[in-house]
Amino acid sequence: MKKLTINKKATGLISLLIVLMFTVAAVYAADRLIVKDSGGNPVFLVDDTGKITADFDNSNSAGDGLTTLMNLIADNADNSKVSDVGFLMENNKDGFSWIFRTFEPSEGFSATKQGTGGIEFQIDNSTDDFTNASLKMGNGAVCTSGGVWQDASSRDYKENIKEITTAEAMKTLANLKPVKYNLKKESSNDLNVGFIAEDVPELVATKSRRTLSALEIAAVLTKVVQQQQEMIAKLNEEVKSLKDQQSNVLPSAAF
Repeated sequence: MKKLTINKKATGLISLLIVLMFTVAAVYAADRLIVKDSGGNPVFLVDDTGKITADFDNSNSAGDGLTTLMNLIADNADNSKVSDVGFLMENNKDGFSWIFRTFEPSEGFSATKQGTGGIEFQIDNSTDDFTNASLKMGNGAVCTSGGVWQDASSRDYKENIKEITTAEAMKTLANLKPVKYNLKKESSNDLNVGFIAEDVPELVATKSRRTLSALEIAAVLTKVVQQQQEMIAKLNEEVKSLKDQQSNVLPSAAF
């Protein structure tokens, strides 16, 4: 049998290779795949937990000076995970961003457009029921998950606040023309009731005269009803006063 002889140089080389193998294993044990750009920056990473991260920084070649910044994450790690099927996409530029995120199927999704002043709009659904989605606008308006539209109406959004006069409300109400109709894209049997935007009085008309705010019409009706309630209360007092006077003038009936 031949005896295997390893000289000192070979022994040193083997030792170096072993050290390098353990060093690389220690440094890159958590990374299954790394893709880098020309500058050596990681743009795509799959780590040992299965988490996938993509980070792109591309200059727009259209000459408008815009830059697209996008982060894409699909996370199925066991710890600190977004979810087993989680997905996160962000696009950021000078304080403006688009954020789209999904969660577990039972936990829904969210989509957000954010500007320098805060959220411009946000669609959110915290369940797997598509009817549970809600919409929040940056101007304060909200469509709840129950399908109820809520106008932005905080004092913080308004200025030049003045009460509607009774005369304004009465004139506007008198010139509102309730109609019934069907929408052109629907069956003629699907009747609706309401108003024609082009025909309503100026006080409740929008600039475009193509849309209407139910809240503004409700404000006019409220003012008129309040005035009517005051008149009714006054008439009741007068009737009571007349009854009192009559009971004092007429003698009680004898039985």
